[in-house]
Order: sequence, then C-alpha cells, then structure tokens
Amino acid sequence: MERQIEFQGAYTQDQIERAVRLANQPSRTQWLIRAVLAALVLALSGWYLYDLLTAGSFTLERFLRFLLPVAVLAFFLLVPVILTRRAAQQIWAQAVQAGTLHGFMDAQGVTFGAEEDDQVLWEQYGRGRAEADLIVLVTTGGLLTALPRPFFASEADWQQAHELAAEQVKLVGDTEIDQ
Repeated sequence: MERQIEFQGAYTQDQIERAVRLANQPSRTQWLIRAVLAALVLALSGWYLYDLLTAGSFTLERFLRFLLPVAVLAFFLLVPVILTRRAAQQIWAQAVQAGTLHGFMDAQGVTFGAEEDDQVLWEQYGRGRAEADLIVLVTTGGLLTALPRPFFASEADWQQAHELAAEQVKLVGDTEIDQ
C-alpha cells in the first residue's frame, strides 16, 4: 500500500504572502527582459530629456511627451507587485474563513479533506517552487497549493512531502531541505 503523507494546519498571513510571491516570481529570462526594457526606456527618456533641455525648446507638450514612456515604465514595473499583493489579500481572506486545512499527499496527487473529489492530480500541476520551509504548487489553471512545513506532523513527513513534490512536479528554487 502506498504511503499517504498527512498535513493539517491553518495558514498565517505571512505564509500566504510568501506563497503568492513565490508562485508569481518571474523566471530569470523574464527578469532579464524586464531589466533590458526598463534600461532601454530610461536611456531613451534620459536622452530625450537632455535633448529637450539643451535645445532650448522646452514646452509643456514636449515635457509631457517625455513623461509618457516614464509612466509606461512605472506601470510595467509596478503592476505585478500590486497584483501579487491583491491576490495575497484575497487568498488570506479565504483562508481565514476556511480555518484549518487538512488532507494528504500520495502518488496520485494532493487531496484536501476526506473527499476524493477534492484531489488535485500531479498531472494538473504545471509548476512549483520550494523554499526550505514552504512548497508552492500551481496548477495549469492557476490554482495555488501552499504547503508550509508546520502543516506536517514530523520532520520525516515534511521531507517525504518535499521529495514527493520534487519528483512529481519540476520544483524551482531552494529545493534543499534542512536536515
């Protein structure tokens, strides 16, 4: 018979915020693209402002034309942060209402509660991230599953859960388990 790794606990606000941040963390390629685009917009804006000030033709219209790419850049950089914060607040509100979460992990997937209907199969998880004390799994449909270390009764259960998740879903991040 296969082993079921049981978990139970109530989320803290910090755990929810960390899980959402971890789930939404861009890849290195995405960070590189954002950094290059931000540098390009800033360089072009700086050149335009320098040209505007040295040419002696400073007008409100030209200054507003300068501000447009800067505003677009600020929007581009701040929207992911704002959306992540909003998502964490919504999930926290749901977690407070739900109370204690319990379930188990096994070779088929993660089951919440005692009902097999509340099972998320490993094949449904598209990606995952892990830290030393938190496993975050995200389905292809965007459903977030956060499993903090305190949800597991023993260190052995935590290690087995971490290893099972790493086997079934490609985990990115600090996948080392503290011994």
